[in-house]
Amino acid sequence: MWFVHNIASLFHKVILDVEGDKICATEAALEYFELINKLQNRLNELYLPLKVRESLSKLENMGDIDRSVNYRDIFIMHVKQFYSNCVTYLKNWSENLSELKLFGWVNLKKQVSWAEILSSCEAFKDYIGPILNQDELFDEVSLIRTNVTEDKIVDWNSRNISTEDRWLEVFQKESALKNLKILCEFVFCLPGTSASLERLFSNINNYWSPDKSQLKISTLEAIMQVYTNFKVSCNEMFQFLKSKPQLLKEIHGSKKYDWYQNDDQNFLAGTSKEN
Repeated sequence: MWFVHNIASLFHKVILDVEGDKICATEAALEYFELINKLQNRLNELYLPLKVRESLSKLENMGDIDRSVNYRDIFIMHVKQFYSNCVTYLKNWSENLSELKLFGWVNLKKQVSWAEILSSCEAFKDYIGPILNQDELFDEVSLIRTNVTEDKIVDWNSRNISTEDRWLEVFQKESALKNLKILCEFVFCLPGTSASLERLFSNINNYWSPDKSQLKISTLEAIMQVYTNFKVSCNEMFQFLKSKPQLLKEIHGSKKYDWYQNDDQNFLAGTSKEN
């Protein structure tokens, strides 16, 4: 059980990471390959967690066991087979993700290099090659290497800053990064998992109940947009709308209310989200 607990925690962390709302295909691929490397290292060393080693030692010191049986070797044989099966399965499953590793530089966990960026551009030249100016791209890479220093990256890593927030900071400081923006748009538009889409369908099923079977598609779409994009709880949304009688009047009216542009919109970009 200690062995299962140790392995389950390893897989659980990866599952939580790849099923996040803001993870792209490249980040997911890197998570998978990191997991494969960890399992391969365990296989190479026939690694046993501390609790497992302690349990095996206690078993070997028990007086009422069959001394002719080497329980440690038997257990290690099964562990070796388990690691091997995991590595084989994950390698087969993630084979089509190998090219996405070329975009590993996008996570900005270390300084970008022209060689890495050029390799990713060459691999996906049929998709992004025609719209990139490589002369300009080289200058842009040189620019961010000057601004995104090792110290900056260490600071980001220590504060666990997300990939998109790192690039947001870069693009806010440097506007002349047209080609890098194209590359980032290409990478970030590739979803790392279908988990967020599955959650959306689950929310639709929960809301579109038999009691609400007459709900129009357009209404359901609007509800899901609010639910997904406004990061406030239902109670906070209720209190917010109740405090805005003019907005409520416009909502019930037939006119558009594009006029509603003020600081109150910042409220809807909060951080809490409860149903």
